[in-house]
Amino acid sequence: MNIFNNCIKRQEKIDSIVETLGIKDIMDKNSLIKDRVVNPSHYVVMLGETSSGKSALINSVLEKKVMIESVRPTTGVVAEVVITDEEDAWSKVCKDGSIIEIEKNEFDNLVVNPTSDIHRLRYRGKSRNEKYTGIRLFDTPGYGSLVDYHEDVLKEFIPEGDFIVYVVSYRVGLNDDDYQFLKYVGEIISDKVEVILAVNMCPKDTSEDNKRIAEIKENVNECIHRD
Repeated sequence: MNIFNNCIKRQEKIDSIVETLGIKDIMDKNSLIKDRVVNPSHYVVMLGETSSGKSALINSVLEKKVMIESVRPTTGVVAEVVITDEEDAWSKVCKDGSIIEIEKNEFDNLVVNPTSDIHRLRYRGKSRNEKYTGIRLFDTPGYGSLVDYHEDVLKEFIPEGDFIVYVVSYRVGLNDDDYQFLKYVGEIISDKVEVILAVNMCPKDTSEDNKRIAEIKENVNECIHRD
């Protein structure tokens, strides 16, 4: 039996135990881990304050507009973007573990105004650049706009990421919520997780040695205690 099949068999045994226990927190965590076992892929968690440009960055990777972009807060729930070779599909992952297929207009509405039954939203579809196939991107609410439940959901995903992309607006820089959140991120991620700083909305011809860029980078490094 190969390693993958062995993992699937073990996961089935774990599912049986978790179902018997019936403890919600354990069921939620198992659902996330099971998804990683059954569908191995790179997890990229997009973090940053409201309107920093996380959704726009995801759209640029897909080379199509999947996530809503606006100067106003647009993401009120964790939205999972699964890049596959399949056609577009939208769904909501409910707190009870069920997955319900929905239309694009309902997906857009729930991104901004999530209902109380939602654990996260999910989009599956192609990128026009095949090199991104197999990646899962997690678009997240700005820390200052989180409600309690989705704050817990977000903190559940962060340690599971292979990469953290922290998005900061060039003009705004880091605010108090950024500092607090970055310090928290630095505490809970392992040394194996890569942290990438994306400074968005830069003036034309801005270089890496730009004073503003250097200031943002230094502050982020100080918060997470690494480069």
